[in-house]
Amino acid sequence: MVFALFSCIAARQVELHQQHSTSPISTLWLVPQYFLLGLMEGFSGGGLDAFFYARVPKSMKSFAEPFSELVLCVGKFSNILFLLIFSPWFGYHSFDSHMDRYFLMLAIVCSVFFCFYLVSSLGYDNLETSSEMEESVAMEAGIETPEGDQRLRHDDQEEDEAEPEIEIIDYNDDTS
Repeated sequence: MVFALFSCIAARQVELHQQHSTSPISTLWLVPQYFLLGLMEGFSGGGLDAFFYARVPKSMKSFAEPFSELVLCVGKFSNILFLLIFSPWFGYHSFDSHMDRYFLMLAIVCSVFFCFYLVSSLGYDNLETSSEMEESVAMEAGIETPEGDQRLRHDDQEEDEAEPEIEIIDYNDDTS
């Protein structure tokens, strides 16, 4: 969210510079905002996946990726809605449009959502977890459960149990 906020601010600064400039600006002016957009896209996708994989129950793990895609799609559709609402700010030429206002509005929306995120994350109690999550954490850490069995075996540990032999039966053999 922070990268999106800084990207909107950088885009607004470029638009303000373009409006006050008498000569055309270079495309290199767009590098900072697109660099920040790329960082935002990378961190948001990976962060959402990690959040959903860490916080959803095992029975819903297969829905983690669609949930994160849903969150990103809601953001993209809200951007389309903003474009329709604020279409009077977009002119035929870049010199008679007010793109700086649009980027300022996006920066304000990003900062409001960031404040909402901060308030909700402070209110989120990490100590309350379901027994299923506690069990999965214990399995990942290799902690012995109250029954005394160890639920995680590392690859470097030798197994004490002998593996059962598999008998292969050839049904195509006509020797009998």
